[in-house]
Amino acid sequence: MKKKIKYNNGDSYEGESENNLRHGKGIYTWANGNVYDGEWKKNIRTGNGKFLWANKACYEGEFLEDKRHGHGKMSYIGGSVYEGEWKNDKRTGKGRIIFDEEDEKGRASYEGSWSEDMFDGCGVMIFKRGDRFSGKWKHGKKDGKGIHWYGKQKFEGEWKDDKRNGAGITFWPDGSSYEDEYLDGERNGRSVYTDAMGNRHKQFCEDGKFTGIKEND
Repeated sequence: MKKKIKYNNGDSYEGESENNLRHGKGIYTWANGNVYDGEWKKNIRTGNGKFLWANKACYEGEFLEDKRHGHGKMSYIGGSVYEGEWKNDKRTGKGRIIFDEEDEKGRASYEGSWSEDMFDGCGVMIFKRGDRFSGKWKHGKKDGKGIHWYGKQKFEGEWKDDKRNGAGITFWPDGSSYEDEYLDGERNGRSVYTDAMGNRHKQFCEDGKFTGIKEND
């Protein structure tokens, strides 16, 4: 049975109902301008639907017990767009986001694993300047093994809390490389430079600076 209902608080509903409950397909309009058009189950948004906020943000996809849950696409007011999996109203699972042009961190896109609205697990981040990182993330930061391409140069190694931490190798376009140990983003420990001819030069670094002490001195 279809009904049109006007509530005392200014909200309204038009659609299917059962036992005086919103049940089936229907459109609910809030007094503040938000609109939900989709499936209901006993007054609860459950199933496929589209939620449009008054500020023009929009979510279209699956709902469970009034929350975004399952697969869906979210278009944010700044221009960013996320499409992927949701759990309990948060981006969790596999998904891809394309960031808006004014992203303050210079990010272009991220595709991979999410948890509680944060990058978490394996994923690929592409930056507007052309850099690219592929590897492990934790709580929205690079954490674990990964490869970061800086144009034709690349770094392959370990990260923690968004900084280089542990062993890593920087590869240069001419075939040379640096094998380093890092602490909080700085070279700290053994450093081996291999030139384009394959010759190895060993020394040490401390707080990002070469000490001038060669290995075995």
